[in-house]
Amino acid sequence: MAELINKICRWIFFAIFAIIGIRIGRSVWQCWDYVVHPWLYAIQSAPWYTGILVNCGATVIFVALLSLIRCGLLRYGKKRKLSKDAAESRKNH
Repeated sequence: MAELINKICRWIFFAIFAIIGIRIGRSVWQCWDYVVHPWLYAIQSAPWYTGILVNCGATVIFVALLSLIRCGLLRYGKKRKLSKDAAESRKNH
């Protein structure tokens, strides 16, 4: 069970950094697109960076949620391992 929890936590860790990398790449692309095509963004009533702010806010919330899940799984795995070790030590004495 501990091995499965470690694998899930590892995948969550990779997902967090993939999400952050995708968000950084998309934000850089949108900034570059604004520099190259400013007239496209002049039509909009909101500033050109509003999309970046909204998406970054959603990313922060999603990454925080994944981090909480990961921490909970690690804590659960650690508790389970400690209780299993305690049971084995009582059995050996």
